[in-house]
Amino acid sequence: MTAVSESRLTAESGPSSGAGSGLRRAVAEQGPLLGLVAMYTLGVYLAEWAAGLDRPLRNVGFANFYFLFVVSTACYGVGALALTRWRVRGPEGQWVSSWGAWKVAWAECRRWYFTGYRLGSLAVISAAMLLLLRTYSSWKPLISIVVPFGAVDEGLMRLDAAVHFGHHPWAILQPLMGHPIATLAIDLLYALWLPVNFVVLLWQAAGGPARDRTRFLLTYALIWIVVGTLMATPLSSAGPCYYSRVAGGPDPYAGLMAYLGSLHAGPGLIALQIQENLWTYYTGRAVLPLNGISAMPSMHVAGAVLFALAGWRASRALGLVLTGYALVILVGSVHLAWHYAVDGYVAAGVTAVLWWATGRYLRWRGGPETRAVPSRPG
Repeated sequence: MTAVSESRLTAESGPSSGAGSGLRRAVAEQGPLLGLVAMYTLGVYLAEWAAGLDRPLRNVGFANFYFLFVVSTACYGVGALALTRWRVRGPEGQWVSSWGAWKVAWAECRRWYFTGYRLGSLAVISAAMLLLLRTYSSWKPLISIVVPFGAVDEGLMRLDAAVHFGHHPWAILQPLMGHPIATLAIDLLYALWLPVNFVVLLWQAAGGPARDRTRFLLTYALIWIVVGTLMATPLSSAGPCYYSRVAGGPDPYAGLMAYLGSLHAGPGLIALQIQENLWTYYTGRAVLPLNGISAMPSMHVAGAVLFALAGWRASRALGLVLTGYALVILVGSVHLAWHYAVDGYVAAGVTAVLWWATGRYLRWRGGPETRAVPSRPG
C-alpha cells in the first residue's frame, strides 16, 4: 500500500531503548551542559546573597519543569507524526489517504522518534533550559541596581556615532526603513523572536548529530551566561528608547521615537507597547520573568546569530533563511530603538567566538560522537 511498509520498518528499525537506559544516555551526553547551568545557578545565587540584594534566586519548582517538558514533548510529537505521515506514500509516490497510512506513520514514529533516548533527551534538556532561564530572569532585573543606567548609555551613543562616521545608525536606516509598511513588518518579525527561539531550541534538542546538538546547547547556555549576564552587568544600559529618561543632555533619538510614536498611535507597534510595559515594571520594581531592561549586548542578536550558525550546519537553504532573519533582528533592534547598533555588533562577535570555542572544546573532549541518531528510515 505504501512506500514505507511494515516490513521495511521492521528491517530498518531505528535505535530503541528503554526509558531508563535512554535517560542515562541523555544525562551522560549532556553532562557538560548540566554542569555549566549548575555552576551558573550557584554563581548567581551566591552573587545575590553576597551583595545583600534581598532578591534570592527564584524557586524552580517541579511543576514548571513538568509544564515545559509536556509542551516540548507535545510539539515534538505532533511535528514528528505530521512529518512522518507526509512521507508515507504509495508505490508510485502518490499521496495515500487512508487510515492504514496513519497506522504506518504511527509505527514509524514509535520506532524512530518516540524512543527512550529521544524522550530522555527532551526531559534532560528541558530541565537544563528551565534552570538556565529562571536563573537569568532572577538576575536580569538586578542589573540596573548593581550598575545604574546613564553613564554607559551616553558612552554607547557616542561610540555608535563614531563607528558610523559621525552619524547615528537609526538616521542612516531611516530613509530605507522609515515607512509604515517596512516598520510594521520589522516590528512583527522582531516580536517573533521568542517563537523562533522555541522552535529552534526544540529542533536542536530533538535530533540531529549528537555533537552538533551538544555544541548548539552549550553555546545557547553560554550566550545567556556570558552575553546576558557577565557582560550585560558591567555594561548596564537602557537603550535608545529610554535614553531621554536615563541620560542627561539632548536626546539624539527624539526623531526616531517621534516617528515610532506616530505609528503606535495608529496601527500600533508591538515594540513600543513592550517598551512601555518594561518601563512600568522597572519604575514600579514589579517582577515578572525576563522583564528587566538591558541593552548591551543584545540577546536578540546573539540568539539570532546562533540560530543562523546552527542552520548552516543543517543545510544551505536553512542557513540562508536564518541568516536573513538574523539581519532583520539586527536592523530591527536599531530601527525599533531597542538597541545601539554596537550592542548587536558585540553580541554577534561574541556569539561567533563562543560557537568556535565550543566546537574546539568538543573536539578536544572527543565526544559526543558525530554520528547522528537517524531521523528517518533509510
